[in-house]
Amino acid sequence: MPLGLIGLKPQPHTWRKAKEDVAFYKKCFADGYSCFLLPITNQSYKEVCKSYFHSSPKSMDTLNAPFPEFHHTDLHPCLDIYNIVGLVSSWLELDNDDLIINEFSSQVLINELSYGHHLGIDKYMLSPPKNINNIQVYASNIAKILKLFPSIQISISLPMCQDYNESNKEFFDLYSTWDTWNVIRTLCNYNENLHVSLGAPMTNIPSAVLDRWLHEPISFYLISVTKFISNAKSYPVLNKFNQLILWKMLQFKSLELPVIILHGVDRIGQENELVEYDSNKKSTYLSYIQHLVSISKKSSFVPYISEFILSELKDSGVSKQFINSPAVLQCPLEPLTENLQDYTYNLFEKDSFKYEQYGRAFIKALIQLNKSWNLEEKPHILFLGPGRGPLIDKFFDALELLQTPSENFTITAIERNPAVMIYLKQRNSQLWKNNVNILNMDARDYDNSQYAALHSKVNMVISELIGSFGCNELMPECIDSISNSVFCDPHCVFIPQKLDCYVAPVLAPKYWKLALKLSFDKMYIPMIPEMELFSERPEPVWSFVSESKKNNQHLQQTHQGSTNHNDSNSSDNVCTIDNAFSTNNLFRNKHNSRNSRISIQIEKKGTLHGLAGYFKAALFDDIEVSNLPKEVGMRDCVSWLPAFFPLESPLNMFEGQEVSVFMQRICSGPNVWYEWSVQGFLYTLLTNSLAHIPHNSQENSRLTNSSQMLSTSNNPSPKKNSMKHINSPANSYDDANAQYTMSLERNLVSINENKVRLCTGTSRIHNLNGCGFKLKLIQ
Repeated sequence: MPLGLIGLKPQPHTWRKAKEDVAFYKKCFADGYSCFLLPITNQSYKEVCKSYFHSSPKSMDTLNAPFPEFHHTDLHPCLDIYNIVGLVSSWLELDNDDLIINEFSSQVLINELSYGHHLGIDKYMLSPPKNINNIQVYASNIAKILKLFPSIQISISLPMCQDYNESNKEFFDLYSTWDTWNVIRTLCNYNENLHVSLGAPMTNIPSAVLDRWLHEPISFYLISVTKFISNAKSYPVLNKFNQLILWKMLQFKSLELPVIILHGVDRIGQENELVEYDSNKKSTYLSYIQHLVSISKKSSFVPYISEFILSELKDSGVSKQFINSPAVLQCPLEPLTENLQDYTYNLFEKDSFKYEQYGRAFIKALIQLNKSWNLEEKPHILFLGPGRGPLIDKFFDALELLQTPSENFTITAIERNPAVMIYLKQRNSQLWKNNVNILNMDARDYDNSQYAALHSKVNMVISELIGSFGCNELMPECIDSISNSVFCDPHCVFIPQKLDCYVAPVLAPKYWKLALKLSFDKMYIPMIPEMELFSERPEPVWSFVSESKKNNQHLQQTHQGSTNHNDSNSSDNVCTIDNAFSTNNLFRNKHNSRNSRISIQIEKKGTLHGLAGYFKAALFDDIEVSNLPKEVGMRDCVSWLPAFFPLESPLNMFEGQEVSVFMQRICSGPNVWYEWSVQGFLYTLLTNSLAHIPHNSQENSRLTNSSQMLSTSNNPSPKKNSMKHINSPANSYDDANAQYTMSLERNLVSINENKVRLCTGTSRIHNLNGCGFKLKLIQ
């Protein structure tokens, strides 16, 4: 962090000296201050406004707040105004529901901002609402100001959380102040010029509170003199918890650092005996904060993948304008129809952990499979989409470690991107002893190629066609072309062997604000990791298993893969990738469709902005790669940031609520797309009117036991039936209505006899019929 991002809210005597003494003014900035937080008007303006209000008629038609005059402000055009942050008068009652008082406060606010805007000030700090019950009135005024002054930034000043003490411990709410902020920014429609300023806490706060705030647009972080304590040498220092808060904020917000504002550190006659200035007459408070900033990277407070991505973006010189633009939300790669750029290959190849895991998988697979392969002919190793060849490098490293000559294998690499052919052939010549047969073709055409006919059957298929959500880079479709091939050995080994896809409900205000400018019917891969999970962990939705068709003919079906993960033993969505797919047969891909409905327990309250998508891939045996959330400090893959599926209408969640997520992967013709929707549920006490529902009536029994006309004959168990929503088909409209009524009754008492399950919110189905985006199988 540049040491210049520290500001000062000066006492009046300090500011008067700065205005009168140019040398002192310059020294402030030379020492390390970057800005001053100053009130736009002074006490005399307040007295003038107060006098006018009490003496004027209380009429909306004649009310006209006086505009500040020369002696009403300490800010004048001769100042270096770009280093000034405007502080709006705190005596304004923008949340007062009295029409006259509110109108007058609004007029004064407009007057102050008009004057500041005239001077060139573009950043302002505003005090929070005084009456939390009138927050809508307050937010209405803020929204109007943001509309009236579209080029300024307004920051609402709030404490990080309410003070915890013995008197309020029974109803203490971790997120009460965040709730205030959330309501204001929601009512202002996530305006990009609305920010929040936070004050350092007096006592330690739960880490969950800081984690929540780190996903918000923090423009200023205020540290009062009262937060400092004395060390052994009487120099001011912060408590350990405030040091940790500052360090974590600096790391997490490294691309968009908040300005640290010190206030009260220059006041005259402080009661404590702290040393206020060093030998160079520099503030010891400023020196100490600069010291904390300089050592903020000694310990890591963010996950490994976040640290890597933030560092890469910072080193690339990405602008503040860019990280707040919709360009942060990237569309998924489509390797079947798009050729990747060299920069993208280079970035992916920096994922050392991923390639180490692949290397371990190669060694383990080669050791275990060595005895089973037919020694009369060379085992055939096939790489699908090797890019610039990092996996081939790891395979040769594994052979060298096992002291096995590469000449003992037939090694083939199929890469459709012609731009990397020169690179691959160069590496083949220099590193791989020309032992790799490199084919520039689409892997889906391999079955019909002359090369396949002239070489032995494939014994091992290696790929890294994994997306952030697992299957979004169409690995199942690519694997199909080999697993179905007559040139694939019945016991062929695939690396990865299995792909699991996961989702989690998330709070992601920044992503949602950017999606508002784009589309809510698209899946995104955000460049910056800024999501907070509502659940303890992501939940699995479906799986793909890669095996040879000839070894699993009994699993071939035209369509399979619906599930309800409320049944923990359900395996309906684990489907072997074994059906034919080629560019000449586009309509045999429905077996790669999936759908899943899962229920997820909400662990904390907040606003549900969308779903995060994750994956876990079993490379071989117990060796895995994934982008599932890891503990801070644990090594992790950095190639795959989580996917984001936005909700057009965010849902407010409370701790203990349940979210029902319905996800679909739809394969139709030459396209693949995802659809998603969510519902929120709350459990409450059963009312008397519902307490007499006949749960075990004969009518209930008759309907439940009706014929399973649409059930699969070889799977009579309802829990294993892939068409769960029609387990009890109706024979008439009366039966259908009765079933629907009883379904509602069973749902109401699904937990126990004393609670009911109430729907608190429902989203629409997003990307219906692929209206927003489709993954293309052909160009």
